[in-house]
Parts: sequence; C-alpha cells; structure tokens
Amino acid sequence: MLNLVLGRNYADKTEYVRNLVAEGVKAGDRGFIIIVPEQFSYATEKGMLEKTGTNGMLNIEVLSFSRLAELVLEASGKNDIRPPVDDGVRMLTMSLALESIGDKLNIFKKYVARPQLTESLVSFATEMKQFSVTPDMLADFASASEPSSLKSKLDELVEILNVYNSMLEKSYFDTNDSLSILADTLNEYRFFEGKTVVIDEFTRFTKQELSVVEKILVQSKAVYITYDTDYDTADDEFSLFTNINEQIKKVVKTAKDNGVEVNAPILLEENTENVNSALALLEKHFYVPQKNPSEQSAEDSITVCSAPNAADECNFVAMTIKKLMRKENVRCRDIVVYQRSKDSYDKELAAAFERYGVPFYEDKRQPVNLQPLIVYIRSLLNLACRGITTELLMRWLKTGLTTLQEEEICELENYAFIWRLKTSQWKNDFTEHPDGFGAKLDDFAKNRLTKLNELRKKAVVPILSFKKAFDQAEGEQKTAVLYDFLIQNKVNIKLKELAADFSEEGKQYIYDEQNAVWELVTDMLDKLYRVTQNRKVTGKRYLELFEILLSAVSLGEIPQGLDSVTFATADRSRAGIKDYVFILGANEGLFPLRPSTQGLINDKDRITLRNAGIELASTAEYKSIEEEYIAYRAVCSARKKLYVSFCGTDLQGNTMSPSGIVSEILGVFPETKTLRYSEIDPVEKIESDASAFEVLSGSVKENPELFVTLEDYFKDKAVYSGRVETIKNVLNRQPKQIKDKQLATELFGKNMYFSASKAENYHKCPFQFFCRYGINAQPRKEAQIDPSLSGTIIHNVFEHMLSKYSKQELEAMSDESLKAEVDGILKKYLNEKMGGEQTKTQRFLKQYALIGERVLSILKRIIEEFKTCDFKPVDFELSIGRDGDIKPYMLTLDDGGTLKISGSVDRVDTMEKDGKKYLRVIDYKSNGKEFHLSDVFSGLSMQMLIYLFAIYANGKEKYGDFVPSGIFYMSAKPEKADLPRNATQEQIDKKRLYSKENKLNGMVVDDITAIQGMEKDLQGLFIPAYVDKNGELKGNIIPLEKLFKLNEKIDEILRNTAMSLHGGIINAKPDSQKTCDYCDYKNICGFESGDDMLEIESMSFDEALEAIDGENNTETEEGGELNG
Repeated sequence: MLNLVLGRNYADKTEYVRNLVAEGVKAGDRGFIIIVPEQFSYATEKGMLEKTGTNGMLNIEVLSFSRLAELVLEASGKNDIRPPVDDGVRMLTMSLALESIGDKLNIFKKYVARPQLTESLVSFATEMKQFSVTPDMLADFASASEPSSLKSKLDELVEILNVYNSMLEKSYFDTNDSLSILADTLNEYRFFEGKTVVIDEFTRFTKQELSVVEKILVQSKAVYITYDTDYDTADDEFSLFTNINEQIKKVVKTAKDNGVEVNAPILLEENTENVNSALALLEKHFYVPQKNPSEQSAEDSITVCSAPNAADECNFVAMTIKKLMRKENVRCRDIVVYQRSKDSYDKELAAAFERYGVPFYEDKRQPVNLQPLIVYIRSLLNLACRGITTELLMRWLKTGLTTLQEEEICELENYAFIWRLKTSQWKNDFTEHPDGFGAKLDDFAKNRLTKLNELRKKAVVPILSFKKAFDQAEGEQKTAVLYDFLIQNKVNIKLKELAADFSEEGKQYIYDEQNAVWELVTDMLDKLYRVTQNRKVTGKRYLELFEILLSAVSLGEIPQGLDSVTFATADRSRAGIKDYVFILGANEGLFPLRPSTQGLINDKDRITLRNAGIELASTAEYKSIEEEYIAYRAVCSARKKLYVSFCGTDLQGNTMSPSGIVSEILGVFPETKTLRYSEIDPVEKIESDASAFEVLSGSVKENPELFVTLEDYFKDKAVYSGRVETIKNVLNRQPKQIKDKQLATELFGKNMYFSASKAENYHKCPFQFFCRYGINAQPRKEAQIDPSLSGTIIHNVFEHMLSKYSKQELEAMSDESLKAEVDGILKKYLNEKMGGEQTKTQRFLKQYALIGERVLSILKRIIEEFKTCDFKPVDFELSIGRDGDIKPYMLTLDDGGTLKISGSVDRVDTMEKDGKKYLRVIDYKSNGKEFHLSDVFSGLSMQMLIYLFAIYANGKEKYGDFVPSGIFYMSAKPEKADLPRNATQEQIDKKRLYSKENKLNGMVVDDITAIQGMEKDLQGLFIPAYVDKNGELKGNIIPLEKLFKLNEKIDEILRNTAMSLHGGIINAKPDSQKTCDYCDYKNICGFESGDDMLEIESMSFDEALEAIDGENNTETEEGGELNG
C-alpha cells in the first residue's frame, strides 16, 4: 500500500512520518524501516531516539539506499567478496583504461592525459549505472544510427567503458552495481515482507533506486514517501515542483503496474504557527508567476544586503550572527549559512568567522592536499621522479616529518638561495662560501660549510636511496618501496609526535585528524598496489596515478564544538528548518546556478537518446527547475529571520547582478530596502576585538573621534596596543623614533664605531640605517654579480696591477700584455674567492668577462693619466680603524660618548715636490658618482673627505707632513654607446680615454703645484680643474682654508648624526626617490610619494664654497690646521 505524504517546505512532513513510526512502535509494531539520504541518517536516528527511546529504536532501522544494499546482500548471502570500489579507484582504473586504448581513440585522443577527461568519464559511467544504461545499449543505438558526431562519440565511449568495466571487475566490486543487484535479489529474498517502510527527504529517485522502491512496494505492508510539493500545482506544466510531480507520477505508476494499492495522498497543511508571518508569506509566493505584492513590512524578518565583494559579504554574515548571539542569546546550532556551490565562500567565510569569533561547522568533506603526510609523500615522489630541486626539497623538509630541525632546514635553504643550487649540485659537496661571493673562507666559514654538507647528506641521501629502489621496482612493488620508506624513516611515529603537540595544546581534533590521514594514506597505498599489479609502471606514471587517487579522497571534518553555526552547500544539505538562515552569493548565474548544457553527452544528445528509449540524467530545462527548487529549499527554511546577501563584483572585478532570489523577495515585499554593507555605521561592525581593530584601521582620517575611542579601548590590550600606535604613526605621518633614548643609546652604543659610508647612509635615510645597521635586518641576496661585487673585483685588479707595476712599467706595457695580466688576476680571483668556473652558469661567466673588459678600459685611462701626472699610488685598500693602517677618526659627543669613524680607502696617491709632500685619495665607483660640494651640507658625499681628514689627523706617522690635495671618484661604469656606428677605433679609444663622464670627479685644493702635479698641461682631461682660454684656473677648486672650515662643518654633522641616533631619530626620510627604489625596506617604512624628503639645496661649486662660511661661524685663521 502506497501512501504519499505531500506538503510544502513548512508542512512538517518529516515530523509527520516520524510520529507515525513512533506511534506504531508504541502500539507494538516491530517492523519499521526508514530510508533517507546518507547525510540525513544521523538526524533521523537522533530524532527517532528522542521519540521512542532506546528500546523503541530496537524496532526501527534507519538506512540509506547504499546501507540497505549492504544489509540485504549480506543477509541473503549475495555479498561480493571483492573489496568495494570508491571514486579514487574508479579514477585510477579509468586512467589506466585510457592509457591502454589511447592510440585507438580519435575524438578523445588528445584529451587522454587530462585529469578532467578521466573525471568526466567516471562520472558518466556512474550516471549510466544509476539509470540502468549499459554500454551494449549505447552500442546497439550507435550501430543502428547514421554516421554523426553522436555515433562517433558513442563508439569511443563504449570502447572506453568496456575496458574500464573489465579492469574494474577483476579486482573490485563496483558499488554502483549494488542497487541493481539488490533489486534482482529482492525478487527472491523478501526482506520487506510485513514491514512498514518510510522513505523521507528524497526529491527524486534514479532508475536504480526506483527499481528497489518497486520491490519495496510489492513486499511491504505499507510504504510512506514524503515529497515537497504543492498539490494545487500538480497538473501544471511548469512550476517550482514540476520535477517532483513528475517523480510522483512515476512512483504511482510503478505501484499500480504491480497491483499495489495507492491511497489518497496525505495532504499536510503548512505548520506556520512558529514561523514569522512574512517568511510564511514569502514561502507561499516564492517562484510563483503571479504575485500579489504585500503591504506587510518584512523589515524585522527579511534582510537583503549588497556588499562590494565576497569578503565583505562574509563580514556582514559574521557580524550579524555575532549580534544575534550577543543581543538575542541565539544559539549557533539554530543558524545555517548556505552557499550554492562548494568552495565558493569557504576561505572568506572562515576568515570572517574567525575575525568575529563565531564557531562554525562546515557540512562538507575537506581536501587533504595540504596535510603534512600528503605533502611529504607527494614531494618525495616528485623528488624521485623529477630530480632534486630546491623547491621540492624544501617542501619535503618543511613537513616536519624528516630528521632535520627547523634551524637546520633554514641554513640549507639560505645556502640554496644564495647559490641558486641546481639539481646536480645537491648531489655533491658544497664548496662555496655560505655568505656568497667575495667573503673570506676562514676557519669559521669552513666549519659552517662542513656542517652544511652534513645537513645536505642528511637530507639528500634518504631520497637518493629511495629513488634507486623505487626506479628498480616494478608495478605494485613501487608501492611496497614507498610504504617501507615511510616505516623505516618512522614517518608514522613522527606524525603522531607532531599531532601530540596539538593535543597538548587542547586541539584534540587535529590529533584525531592526523590519525585519520595516516589511515587514509595506507588505504590509498593498498589501492595503488592492487591497480598496478602485474603492470609496468614508470615512476612518472606512478606519480600521476597517486595524484589522480589523491584528487578523489577527502576527510570528513571533525566538529570542534557542540554549538556551531552550520555552513552548508544548498544542493546536498539536509539542515531542515532553522530559526535563522543566511543565503550567501545570491548573484545571477551563481545562486540559483546556471545549468551547463555541455559535457561528454550534451543536452541535444540526451534528448536523442531519450527518444530512442535510453534515458540518462536530466537536461538543462529540468536542471533549471531543480535549481529554483534548491533555492526554495534554502530560502524558505527560516523560521524567524532570513538574510540574503549578494556582492557587486567578483574576484576579477567584473560587475555582478543580484539573482532571482532577490527579485522574488522584492516581488512579494516591494518595500524591502537593500542594506548596503559599505554604508553601515562602522560602530555597528564592531563585535570583537579583531573587528574593532579593523574598524580602527579605517577610521584614522574618516572618523577621528571613533579612532580616539577605540585607541583608548585598546591601550591596555597588549596584543593590539603596539599595532594601534604603529597605525597612528604611519597614517598621521609621524616621524619614526625610538622613544626610549636609553634603549636607543644601548642599541647604537654610547661610544659609536662605524664607517664613513654608514655615516653618510644615515642621511640617505635614517630608517634604512636603523634597519640595516641598528637591528641588522639583512635581506638574503643571491650570489650574483651586482654593483657591490663588481666593485670588489675591480678594486682587486687595480690593487694588484698598480702595486705590482710602476708607472713607467705600466706605460710601457702593450695592450696584449695588459689584457693577459688582467685576465690572470680575474681567473685567480674566480678560483680562489668564487669557487672556480665549474659551478657557474654561462650567463655568469659572460658577465664576469664583461667586468674584465671594463677593467681593461679603466686601466688604459689610468695609464694615460699617469703620463701627465706626478702623483704615484702608494697605498691600496688603506685601512682606517682600530687595527688598521691609520687610527680611526674620533669625535667627542655632547652626552659624553664618542664617535669613531673607520673605513677603507681604495687608493692613496702622493707626490713630493719642492720639499713638500702632497696627498690625494681616490675611490673607485662601479656605477660612477657625480660629486656636488653642496651635498656635504646635507650629510652626503662626505666619505672621501672624512678619509682625507682621518689620514691628515692620524696619518703623520705613516705619511709625515703633507698638503691635503684632493678627493676623487673614479668611475668604473661602462661607457655610453653614443658614438655613430661607423666610428673609427681612434674615435672609440678617444671616447673611452677622454670623455667627460670618465674623468676623475671630485675637487682639488687651490695649490698650483698640486694641480699641475695631477695634470701637467691643465686641460681638464683627467681632473676637474683646467685653465681656460683667458689663462684663468677654473673647476672644482677649494682653497685650503675653506677645506679646514669644511672639516669643522663635517665634524658638526657627524656629531649631530651620533646624537640623533642616541635620541632615537630614525625617520623614513630619504634623500631621493632613487634611494627608495633600491631600498630593501620600502615595503615596511610607510613612506609615500609626497612625504617629506631630505632637503638638498642645489648650488654650483662656487656657491657652495661661499656657503661654507655661512654654514659655519667658527673662525679659522688662514693656514690653520685641520681637526685632529
């Protein structure tokens, strides 16, 4: 006897049949079976237990169709001894099937290697079984058809499916056949004899399920089937319930065809006693063509919200739920949040709920790709199949499941980063300096290198050992090698230890999750072992099979608390009626979802097959109605309040429109106002510390009063107080400062000791100075030829050449000899300082050769200068410092501290004439430098002057008395290619030797003897001084007394620099945009275009000379001494 229980969503159909069963149990009836969808089993058992108690449940069985099949087949002795198949094995088998016949295919041939085809074919194979369609039926149809694209497609599908089914049946029992076998078994095995069967929460049956329902109808005493439908529309061609009504007709026909009595439907009125009246009215008119707009206000029960994007949409949901929890004491278990498609809002909603402190449970299985054990195995297989790359190796090591500790992994990673290690380099001992090019390989560095090689072996040897065994293994033995490796390396034990740490922190669910992952992996390996038996499988193919299997496995999420908001996907959830319902993503095409008409078999093909008596899954027309019904089930499941939200743009910034859900609500309640998230008062968005901090971050300028209020709130909260202060300083453009001056003094030292270049760098940007030298925040740098390294290499060549050969010897040297000497020095440096050329790339060696060309060009300029110069190089890399050639330059500070300046002078030249010694200092600049005297007043371009003053003050013992004669920068920058293409070699040589940008840049002291000693004919070809056509001396010439005053001025600048550091002044105040462009800290300083920069007054050299007197009021007699 068939009893249909019909009613709309609020009709309590489930409650009706549960009460019916409970009353039957109380009356002594012992044979009740309730069949529900798998995800509704727990809720049904719980509901029946509450109604009948433990004893009553002994007379009730709650089953899904799949569990029913297992139970009946086992009871009847028809259960299969083969292990049951799952989606993972189906994917593996389909992939192997495609591999075996790929060459025979035409239409699908080019897609054989794509996972999407494997997934689509598995889905189609499942669909065929659900609708009792066999490959033979498709083959018969194709053979009887005229040539067409459908015929060709079906021919190939039949061949693929036959191979797939054959391979699958050899080792596994396909659970997709269970219901067909169950239906056949029930022909003889009368499992339902005399029993009352309730079938609840189904919207439709597959053909397989309907064949089982047919046997249930024939055998049982009574059958009750619930359906969501409005019996008033049962005869309508199209309505919200059209698909369900068609399903009802099929069930009724099945019953009548088998002589089963069909009672009049049990029509349930909607139970809206506890449902808000506006929500009840919406349910009656949702997706009903003809509406009568209501004048009733829905303001208290329905909210429609428009958000700029998905993140704000989720913020609205989380904020609103927190208000419900706080203001109305709503329990989380009474709230459900629906999205239409899985993964649409997962990340955004999880972030929003965490921000607002809302506990939630996601009604879906979780992917396992990021689980440490899975990452470990995937990385290991990739390392074995594709070679040891730094990225793969680091990914493997960082799982926490290897023998290396975190610090050891960091050391290896740093070395790999610096030297950009290739696959082959991981297999051999490291030989390069751990700190990169140019560093001295002393005993400390050698010990570090030894330790790094020990770590390398510790990391790489197990992989190489695994690779060897894995490559040699055949088929299923590859799985055995992988499993043995996991056990031998105690990965299972380490995983438990890793999980135990979380358990001790009170995160037991993570511990349980790791145990589940290990079980999942062993099950995966068992499946891989089975499907690869007696097969030749390469390592790469095995990796592909592992990835295919991995794509089909997942973990059920373990609830972390009893009271959680349910986050569900609308088409699979059975959350039932809830007090508060949130609909996410009510955008056109997304919710309801726009059905796809594409696939292996498109809608046109399906209609053709249906007309031939082969019915498969529904067409787009059916799915469109189904989508509206899915929306109906979600929207019309709220008892007290409904919240519907949509966003204005997608992740790509494309404009999005609200969907039919919104228009249906407005059709019933036209006065409903759409709430705009962007217009919500910021105070209303505050429901937690995290959300309050977010509001504070956006209110500094827009709402100063609110900022002050929140600032006061956070001042005693250690987690946020520092962040608030940082935001305030950045947004208000407050100068950066270490407020505790004692701390600043301790950081930089009361008695400071740093180089002249560091002193200059402070004025380039104090914040950069603080990061680099104060807290030593050094960025990792790859070992490559950068300006710093090329400068070091150039210095080395100059030092060797100018110290080894006299001026006369250099002048007499041929170009070939000069090149040979330079090449020899460069080769020696490469071998001794840079590990030789064996490990270098062709690009590197080419760059290195270009440095040689630059050096050669500069040397020729120096030699040409020597021909007209009486100054001789006497020192190279002159060290100024505690243990240097010259004592450091020292100044006393106002707070009792001292400042000592150290450094290294690239080259010192002297000349003796007329009983006097003259001294100049030269600095090589690989990128060139243009000296401006006026820069000194801003603390820049001081380096060479400081060196000159330091030598004058403390170098008497080494050099005796001398006249300070000049400071110069020599450019090692490549010449600009601004000559015509047909330029002669003579023109090219002249350009290189005498071009303006290549001459010494700096200034000379106003002493004709010194100046002529640098360039006899005073043409200004090599130094920035010359005699003009009127016979007057011109150029960057500074009188000696001005140089003395400049010394005092620089001392004042240096003292101020030191006192600023003691005062904690570390502003982000660069000297130029260029400084920012190349700064390693530009992402954290907060400097923006338009902010204050160091003021550098632009002056000519002569104007700067005049300004020296104005900038410093200290009187210095003519011929006075420099400080020292």
